[in-house]
Amino acid sequence: MKAFIFDFDGVIVNSETYWQAIERSEYERLVPELKTYTGNHMGMSANDIYEWLKRDFAPTLDKKLFDDTVEKMAEKVYDNCTLTPGFMQFLEDIQLHTPHIAIGSSSNRAWILKTLTKYNLEEKISTLVTAEDVEIGYGKPHPAIYLRISKQLGIEAKDCIVLEDSKNGVIAGKAAGMYTIGITHLQNKQDVSSADKVVKDFAEIPLAKLFTSDRLRAYEM
Repeated sequence: MKAFIFDFDGVIVNSETYWQAIERSEYERLVPELKTYTGNHMGMSANDIYEWLKRDFAPTLDKKLFDDTVEKMAEKVYDNCTLTPGFMQFLEDIQLHTPHIAIGSSSNRAWILKTLTKYNLEEKISTLVTAEDVEIGYGKPHPAIYLRISKQLGIEAKDCIVLEDSKNGVIAGKAAGMYTIGITHLQNKQDVSSADKVVKDFAEIPLAKLFTSDRLRAYEM
């Protein structure tokens, strides 16, 4: 393996806990019909959620009203969330194996950059791709975000590792042809069982094994 790609929400920061606490009620306020919906939209971008709500529940849903609501929620979420336990040590461990460390997220770029700046992480991330960098409708679970990262890094998808905490994110990573790890450390009750490997926390990710195997093959050649 040559590159490591993080999802953002629920992986780098514990923001999913905060999103779950407020977004359902806010979306139901905008779209009362949503109260009967029992499915999952975790991992989807705000634009894709808007298109989904408009298509399936509220054809007249105002885009500006929706965007303003999401921005107000995001401000609360990212002002209060913190880095997930063990992330900083894990990031340092990855840096021993590769300089190619990326983020692929459904969140808005501004939200992510705000957090990276807050924790002095900007220079540790070589590539950032968000749902704003792909066409509407091509956010997770579509693989476009991860394929774009592969292209920008100049590294084949099969040589990339993706770390995800949502079902939609795992589907996206697998569809991109990347080795996908599902993490369940925040007990968000997401089904990540389709990942190549499922772990409870960062400590269970076998970085040395994942990266050493490639170095040994290169040496033998």
